Amino acid sequence: MTNLVLTVSFLVVMAVVAFGQESARVERALPNLCSGPPGDPLPPVRPNRPPAAEMAAKRRQHPYLFFDAESRQALRDRAKDEPWRALAERLRTHAEECLKREMPPLPKVFEGIRPYLPDGSYNPEYLRHNYDDFYHQAYVVKEVVPTLAFAYQLTADPRFGQAGKEWLLGFASRSKLARKEREADFDAANVAFGLALGYDWLWELLSESERQVVQDALTRLAKPIVAAGKRFLESKQPDLSRGNLGNNHQTRTHGLFGLTPLVLLYELPEAAEWLDVEIQAHRDRLYPSAWAPNGEHLDAWDHFESSLDDPIPFVVALKRLG
Repeated sequence: MTNLVLTVSFLVVMAVVAFGQESARVERALPNLCSGPPGDPLPPVRPNRPPAAEMAAKRRQHPYLFFDAESRQALRDRAKDEPWRALAERLRTHAEECLKREMPPLPKVFEGIRPYLPDGSYNPEYLRHNYDDFYHQAYVVKEVVPTLAFAYQLTADPRFGQAGKEWLLGFASRSKLARKEREADFDAANVAFGLALGYDWLWELLSESERQVVQDALTRLAKPIVAAGKRFLESKQPDLSRGNLGNNHQTRTHGLFGLTPLVLLYELPEAAEWLDVEIQAHRDRLYPSAWAPNGEHLDAWDHFESSLDDPIPFVVALKRLG
């Protein structure tokens, strides 16, 4: 008790001294962390070693992103011992919950409706619709499809495989997977992530025509994102705001999408070009634009984790295959 009183007394005294002094005006030249210094060009775009075409020459059969048919049994054996057993049980529990979930209907597309009226008030027609349906459903795809697909690989339970296949094909066969203005943003990237993992882990359950359905869906998702990546490669400067090029929307979107060219690398010739673009975009444009010379992350501290977390599966799979 005596120590507590002394501690509090010390803090009170220090506060009195601090506030009793005349406040001196402090002027500091704080760095502008949202813009690079003049003449701060981005590094040159370097060739990939090995290039994706060289990687594609070594044929593989699904699953191969993180494990293959030969190592699958070792994965199942590991799931019998702690701490992996507890993780496997949590996965199974969540997969059982996913079996009970209903696939959401295709969101209505309401493009071209202005959010505001000429007087500045909200347009009632705009407010009648939920413009985030595609966004929310993208996260559902990212969650449910990989959960069921990996549970199938880990347990060989056909219920998980069949349900995962239904979700995979149900979304892949949709005519529209993201809103036009978000075709190179989170909506498309999360769907691509879920479909890519589902394709790798459920490939053995799909017929040739069903595989084509998923390939077509991933191709539709890929085109706007790869086009954005190519624009990044043309940039010589970090732009007026460095974070505009390397902010969390870009790093996360392209990090999530990275699994798509990898999962199609041995089936679609164009996937090799996609992969080269994505590697170069990350290495030579997005990350150099996302960090200040002093190491400060430019897109706010709360985006630091997600900007690095979302690309991890892509990087791990790339290292395994490359």
